[in-house]
Amino acid sequence: MPGLPSRRSLSGAGSRPPPPASVPRIARTTARHPAASLALVALVASVSCAGPPSACAPVSGGEQGSVVQLRHVSFGDDQVSLLFVQRPGEAYGIPSFAVGVEHGVIRLRLTGARLRNPDGTPSYDGPRTFQSAEGRMKDVRIDEDRDGAVVVEIPIDGRGCPRVASRRSGLGSTFSAAFVSVALRDGPVVALDPDSGRPGGPMQVVGMGFAPSSPVIFQSGGRTVWVSRSDARGWLDTVLFVPDLPPGEHAVLVRDAAGAALARFRVE
Repeated sequence: MPGLPSRRSLSGAGSRPPPPASVPRIARTTARHPAASLALVALVASVSCAGPPSACAPVSGGEQGSVVQLRHVSFGDDQVSLLFVQRPGEAYGIPSFAVGVEHGVIRLRLTGARLRNPDGTPSYDGPRTFQSAEGRMKDVRIDEDRDGAVVVEIPIDGRGCPRVASRRSGLGSTFSAAFVSVALRDGPVVALDPDSGRPGGPMQVVGMGFAPSSPVIFQSGGRTVWVSRSDARGWLDTVLFVPDLPPGEHAVLVRDAAGAALARFRVE
């Protein structure tokens, strides 16, 4: 990954019973308004035959033809965000993906993403499993299928349909990535890469779902540690320098007028 800029280079769906039948009233309606009666019968039939609420509709997206490599995964705050970088010899872009929910598990299959280099050696050396004690997303499992596509499975606690978002990202010419996020909540989503470092070290911040052209405030350890600004699309690309906090895991709240997202990082 090319070097990040220094601090001084930055600026700032159910059924219900049909209504009680009234044979005389329907008979009179039929006699006077046959078309209205047929419409009423059709409506009652459709309501009576309606089944249980439908499952979450499948979601797909991405850019056809692009093939990228998984670089980083952020998990927490009921969201999973994945960052992908260019794969040698392949077209860069948002990897083609499909998302569905079955038996309480969100399944994200990215046909345009890989865990290996073209020579078969691993390109992603991060964790394959993640766990969280908070929220409805309890754990994440990352694997590859026999076609080499990246598969992400996310068991969820209770019911709900995922919100899926994707975009290309970059901070000037220093770092370009494709960003795919799956969340069980509304509002902004963010990812930190890397998500650890010594105080003062840079962490790339990629986000979306913020209010357009809005100040974005970063708070950690009870204080504001960084202020940035979203662009006209509500996207965020900036660098957060690791706050001067004790070693260990910490959280940063990234918020603006549209809401807030929580990201975790480790101080070394």
